[in-house]
Amino acid sequence: MLEIAPLSPAMRPRVQAAFVAHSAASDLMWQASTAPAGIAASRLYRFAMAGGTGDDALQQALRADLTLRRGYCRLQQSLARYRMPALRAAHSDAFPPRRMPGCRLRVEPSAADERQFYLIIELDDQPTDRARPEALVLVDRDGHCHHFRLPGSRHGVIQQVVAAASELLHLLRDPQTEVLLR
Repeated sequence: MLEIAPLSPAMRPRVQAAFVAHSAASDLMWQASTAPAGIAASRLYRFAMAGGTGDDALQQALRADLTLRRGYCRLQQSLARYRMPALRAAHSDAFPPRRMPGCRLRVEPSAADERQFYLIIELDDQPTDRARPEALVLVDRDGHCHHFRLPGSRHGVIQQVVAAASELLHLLRDPQTEVLLR
């Protein structure tokens, strides 16, 4: 009989990192088999790791090709540390709060300026610098991934001032937007 010892707390991050890498590789292999000619899986991965910038031709291909866009979204989901799927029910708040085990996201109006809001992300665990989410990826109804850089966290809380007219707030108003923290 095969016995498997439980993971020690020290091993958990290494095993999780290996799982994420394996999952991303599996997604890339699937993407490589379904991608339009000329779009290599490695190119898609580099684009994802660069925050969705730096390759105008790939951005254009993602806008035009639903299959490529879906593969890219699956890649983003596999790379995310936290994933908050689209909400299932309508919500009365202008910005429905998002929750998942270990993480909460909310938007609060600024008391100082009505044209500004605060994006607040609260993490239950106080992540190390390597494990701290650095990017917010919002997936809209059409499967487009929108990337936003995040500032550093303090005691497990990430706060960012956001203009009322920003694309980020427009996307967070929609309960069908999926939220990924990478």
